[in-house]
Amino acid sequence: MNRKRKFSITTLIGIGFATVLLLVCVMAWQYANSIRQLHSITENLYVHPFQVSNSALELKANIFQLHSETLAYALRAQSADNPELLLEQSTGLEQQMFSDLNIIQHNFLGDKDQVLLLEAKLIEWTDIRKRIISATNQGNIEAVKLIVTNEGIPKFYEISHIIEYVINFAQNRAHQFIEEAQHHSALVMKQVYFFTIIIMVFVLLSSILVLWRVNFLQAILERQAKYDFLTGVPNRRHFLELAEYELSKNQRYKHDMVLAIADLDLFKAVNDAFGHEAGDQTLKAFCKSCKTSLRETDTLARIGGEEFAILLPNTDIEEGKEVLERVRSSVERNKVELPNHKTFQITASFGLTSATPESKTLDQLIREADAALYQAKNSGRNRLCQAQ
Repeated sequence: MNRKRKFSITTLIGIGFATVLLLVCVMAWQYANSIRQLHSITENLYVHPFQVSNSALELKANIFQLHSETLAYALRAQSADNPELLLEQSTGLEQQMFSDLNIIQHNFLGDKDQVLLLEAKLIEWTDIRKRIISATNQGNIEAVKLIVTNEGIPKFYEISHIIEYVINFAQNRAHQFIEEAQHHSALVMKQVYFFTIIIMVFVLLSSILVLWRVNFLQAILERQAKYDFLTGVPNRRHFLELAEYELSKNQRYKHDMVLAIADLDLFKAVNDAFGHEAGDQTLKAFCKSCKTSLRETDTLARIGGEEFAILLPNTDIEEGKEVLERVRSSVERNKVELPNHKTFQITASFGLTSATPESKTLDQLIREADAALYQAKNSGRNRLCQAQ
């Protein structure tokens, strides 16, 4: 694996992890922001509707009690039944009443004019209460009755009506906040699910992409290990594996097989005369010529510098000669073109042998084909010779 490929897969993995980390950070930020909003809604639910509603209910109870104790004070004052204690209690209730009003004023989210009106009515009712106590202390019972009937009771109901408005509004507002909180909670869960799915999909896609890239590079490495980088045909090691397999198969099924060793004629002279680039072009041209003449089941491999092996499975010696003669003729007709547009002709010599079902190991076949090739070279090159 060269540096470029190492960089490619490292970069791919780095980008994948960086993107996942970015998505996680975005999801965490979004989730934290949603939690803050939900906390704000919950806080508003407590501070505004609940406090206002509780204070209004307490104010309403205090008003009722204060109203009752004021009337009780007027009655007890006549019977001299310790009215000072009632007066002291009602004073505490009055202070609590205005404390509740203060909470409502600070947290009420509805019509503020109603709160101002409530304050004014409470002040008026406090004044009426003082007048009732004063008339009681003076023993003017008729004046007490008139104040209670004409002013106290109507004012009490006016105050109660406004308090009911405050309570109802606070309760409705509480329902709104609860619905908003539920909606926001559902939205947060959807966002979490969405980002989780996105991250899972991206991790899956990244894993698939990395796996594909690894398999692709592995296939390249396997090809480089089995095939010649210049000509693209199998190299010596891979050819020996293929030949052993074909030999065992032919022996099992009682077939013949032909093995040939080919060598380019005067290849060193080509390199010396035209350079190594011309030599590479010659090797490629030879392989191209061979492939156009060989059958689909035949195998061409480069087993040395300018030496090639040709395997013809399920082929007897006579048929093999015909095939290899076509190959030799095709090579002879092919012309190699140089970068300066000059061309030259190439030829090759072939030595072949046959493996019958009963005989020979691969090493024996190779030695026989080599001997036949040596004979073809000594006989004038550009020819085909069979092992004796």
